[in-house]
Amino acid sequence: ESKVLMSYADKESLPIRLMGPGMTKTLENELKRANYSIEALEIELDDQLIEPSFLPAVALALRAKTARMEGSFNFRRGKFALQREWVNLKGKYALLAAILGMSILIFFSSLGVGYFDKAGRAEQIQTEMANIYRSLFPDASAVVDVPLQLRSAIRQLQEKDHLFSGGQFSALTVLSELSRLVENVSFEIQECSMSGNEVKLSGWTTSFEAANRLASLLEERPMFNRAQVTDAKMSIDGNRINFRLLLSLSDQGEG
Repeated sequence: ESKVLMSYADKESLPIRLMGPGMTKTLENELKRANYSIEALEIELDDQLIEPSFLPAVALALRAKTARMEGSFNFRRGKFALQREWVNLKGKYALLAAILGMSILIFFSSLGVGYFDKAGRAEQIQTEMANIYRSLFPDASAVVDVPLQLRSAIRQLQEKDHLFSGGQFSALTVLSELSRLVENVSFEIQECSMSGNEVKLSGWTTSFEAANRLASLLEERPMFNRAQVTDAKMSIDGNRINFRLLLSLSDQGEG
């Protein structure tokens, strides 16, 4: 440590003062040979010179005698208080809190704007869906849940489509089979309904014989097991015969 201190000052202007029990003549001679300036530390107490070896003990005794706060200072109070530094830190903390508050406000504001934007868009889509549904189904009495109502309508359309084009046992295939008999018998079908393996037809033809002839021709077709005229009567004007037919479908398909 002495070498560091002496690098900033001349040896002559930086003397070494020795005290304590470790101060011996041998140490003093060694320091002098190293070209250090040695001075004895002398203190008088009550007109009595205190030897350097006893100085540490005397210093402790004098310190114990004085009041605790005498000759001391507190960096947190009085003229040594770090008020200026605290003011600087307080300003920085206030600025940091303001930035943090603004960041939180901006974050929640963006969330609110995004929510209201999405809510408005969702309401617009619901209105568009309702308008499309009304354009497709103008007879609909109420529009409550458009997706659910559309799924229900699609399911009904699929059922109707299967009824008319669902393979060999469909209304379309039955009517197609009937159309092949027009050359043999003059008739017109007005209603066609299917339930399980049964087909109910209603229409008109020219005579009772033509109605029976139509039933016989249908029984000859592989698609039907049985064809029966369940009702036949003359129209009011007497120009045609209104009939009803009951057909039983076969599992052999078309011939």
